[in-house]
Amino acid sequence: MVLHTKKDIVIKLVDLLFCETVSLQKIKESLQVVLDELKADAIWITQWDAFAGRLAASLGLDKEIEDLESNLHKNCQCKEFIYQSQKKHEIYYLEKCTYITQFLKNKVNFSYHYSIPLRTNGELIGILNIAFSKRKRVSENLLAFLSKVYSAIFSNYIFCKRLEEQGKELARKNNDLEVLVSAISHDLKTPIISSKGFLKIIREKYSDKLNKGILWYLQCIEKSIERTEELVKDLLNLSRIEKILSSREEVLLKDVIKASIRNLGYLVKNRRPKLLLRCEDIKVYTNWHALFHIFTNLIANAIKYTPDERKPVVEVACNCCDNYVLVKIKDNGIGITDRELQNIFTPFNKVKTLDREGSGVGLSIVKRLVEGLG
Repeated sequence: MVLHTKKDIVIKLVDLLFCETVSLQKIKESLQVVLDELKADAIWITQWDAFAGRLAASLGLDKEIEDLESNLHKNCQCKEFIYQSQKKHEIYYLEKCTYITQFLKNKVNFSYHYSIPLRTNGELIGILNIAFSKRKRVSENLLAFLSKVYSAIFSNYIFCKRLEEQGKELARKNNDLEVLVSAISHDLKTPIISSKGFLKIIREKYSDKLNKGILWYLQCIEKSIERTEELVKDLLNLSRIEKILSSREEVLLKDVIKASIRNLGYLVKNRRPKLLLRCEDIKVYTNWHALFHIFTNLIANAIKYTPDERKPVVEVACNCCDNYVLVKIKDNGIGITDRELQNIFTPFNKVKTLDREGSGVGLSIVKRLVEGLG
């Protein structure tokens, strides 16, 4: 494309707009380049969304015009671009504009402006306006060039801005969810603790007076309460993952694994597994609490999902490779089918091969923690 203007304008625009993350400040700096090169009196970009426009960036506009353009408006001349999608640009004269009052027309320092539509995928996203006080012809090639450059840059800017807004909204919703889950979990703990206390009293005071049928029902109630308690705990852990991952430190793998095994004292005491720890003094830069949750869950599953008639054997091995550490947890449990394997990280999904207590949330927590650690 041959441009009937100085090549400096192309170089400056490329340097400003294509070398860094696009910001409104960079767009304004680029507008200054166009203003200076074309010796224009004013330049501004109007963002169009849902058939209405609003000022995005400007240079040289009177304060009153800036204030007027900053509000959402539909009735200015530029709206014609919405219905005339093939037009590459248009020249509008201030005296013909019905949107601006006569008082403001007398105050502003330009008499007409080029309006250049900015589009992405055929959709109008904005209008680049270049205003002059004296009649000046701008080459068609330059206008086409500016249209393409600012269409690409402005669409990128809008996308990044929306992404940022969505990120803030998502963070707010996650925070609200964490507060809600914490509140629900806290409120559920009280009746759970009360129920466990009353069941304990019944067992201690009346177990010798109750028949086996009633005692069996009491045992079922106890198990249901334990399941509810575990679910509440897992939901709370699930909601706190972001906080768990917020800090990093140097961690000795062997110490975390030993802490996880100690935390499973109740399970180790009941099942009496053979635990084999093959881990040298390997240090990794990670989050201690996240790693603790991961090992606790995986080792607990390895012990739990071994048939009752079989002594559980669990081996945890850590090996240094080129630039990572490989951790393996091996057991002599029931294994898992290919069909079940596809859903093991889905929340509330439980392996049906062997009936075991659990919320079905544990492995989804492990997956999110592992991904969060990178």
